[in-house]
Amino acid sequence: MNSWRLLLTRSAPDCHSQADTLAELGITAECLPLLEIVALPETASQRSQLLDFDRYTTLVVISKPAAKLILERLDYYWPQLPIQQTWFTVGKATAEILQAANLSVHYPTLGDDSEALWQLVEFQENLANPQCRVLIIKGEEGRQWLAEKLQLSGIATETMELYRRQMPNYTEQVLWRQLTDKNINAIVISSGQALDNLQQLVTTDWQKLAEMPVFVPSKRVAEQAANLGIRQIINCNGASIDALITSLKNHQAP
Repeated sequence: MNSWRLLLTRSAPDCHSQADTLAELGITAECLPLLEIVALPETASQRSQLLDFDRYTTLVVISKPAAKLILERLDYYWPQLPIQQTWFTVGKATAEILQAANLSVHYPTLGDDSEALWQLVEFQENLANPQCRVLIIKGEEGRQWLAEKLQLSGIATETMELYRRQMPNYTEQVLWRQLTDKNINAIVISSGQALDNLQQLVTTDWQKLAEMPVFVPSKRVAEQAANLGIRQIINCNGASIDALITSLKNHQAP
């Protein structure tokens, strides 16, 4: 496992936190965030949603940035949070942020995506309530799969977009310098958007990059990587550091 030399691409500071964890295991990991989180200004529509936050029975928080930002907004509007609401996330790390605020949170233990959440028994039981009203708290231009699935099922659903992910201002030379100077032998991708940003960054020699092993968090991103010509794709079946470490243990470095 220690033969892996990774380029991590999560947004900072998550990228550096992962690198520190891997370093403790003797794994070399360098950071080049391919996503930058930018909080969006509060809109009039969001203010209305926040003022009437107690009308939602079911809250779905898609990511860690969404969890942090919704807690900040709620602290202003609701010093005492509404009771009898059920909180869900698509992953453990996001749930832990909400749990630190003394919220009870349900999340899938197998998979870190909307599809896994949809299969969660507690989620389906919650949706069976005739009075169910769902608010999905997420980033701008994120996946619409869950919202569309809920709406097709006849469930009242709204979204609240609190941030955007944007591409940091790098040159392609920065990427190649890091890959070569640190003798990197694999890239870790955390999302489909990060993969898109990687392809956008590499304009001169994508085929060379596509020969490198790439760790991805899900089947969906694995398929996206394959469509881009990446040949060595390792699906971690989750975006957490634990899922990555398990995959590193199960695969031999080139």
